[in-house]
Amino acid sequence: MENAANPPASPARHSNGPGLAGITLATVFLWLASEQFESILRPWLGGFFGELTNSLEPQWALLVEHHLLSWSQWVPIVVFGLAALLIFRCSLRDVFLVPSASSWSTRKSALASIIIAGLMSGVILTSTWGQLDPAWHWGIMAGNVFSNMYEEVFFRGFLFGMLLKFSRSPWWAIVVTAAFFTLAHGQYAGWESFGFFFLALPFGWLTWKSGWIFWPYVVHMLVDWIVDPWLPPGYVASYL
Repeated sequence: MENAANPPASPARHSNGPGLAGITLATVFLWLASEQFESILRPWLGGFFGELTNSLEPQWALLVEHHLLSWSQWVPIVVFGLAALLIFRCSLRDVFLVPSASSWSTRKSALASIIIAGLMSGVILTSTWGQLDPAWHWGIMAGNVFSNMYEEVFFRGFLFGMLLKFSRSPWWAIVVTAAFFTLAHGQYAGWESFGFFFLALPFGWLTWKSGWIFWPYVVHMLVDWIVDPWLPPGYVASYL
């Protein structure tokens, strides 16, 4: 019988490990390492992919360069993925790429995802009511299928899974992951970043309860597809 009060857990989460402080420091180190690795690759890969998309129509450039070939999002996936699977010996279930027997049911996860996406979209659109500028950018809409997947594999997959397994504190893992998620979206500053942090918390909570990164990915897609036609991201101007 399903017990929603208890988090999805595997025996490995109760094994010896670095603990809360140790795994938090490890994730900070891995984050800094991935940032450094990205800065080394940026001059070459950024220029290479830029050349590939120079001749593309703007909407195709949005899709291909910023989303499909979003190499900067691959870097932390590789760094954290190798660390999680090879150094910390996490299983795919530990990093929430697949659900466990104690996870929420599909129906409950789907309902929670729809409610969370609706509330998030409402908060975003209401708080930015005076800035609405409706426009249809199909390059973003299609591209989110890929870039959101990259983000979820990293943030709610490897990063969150490692923190939860070794910190043994769901809310610590949720808060730290939300903080990293906010740092990665540097286009938000001041009160916007503060609000973005709180909007990121339900993603971790849903991952913890559903036991699968598929459901935060669904929320991510729904929110972007609802909000982007009204509030296109700032980087669109550089393409259009």
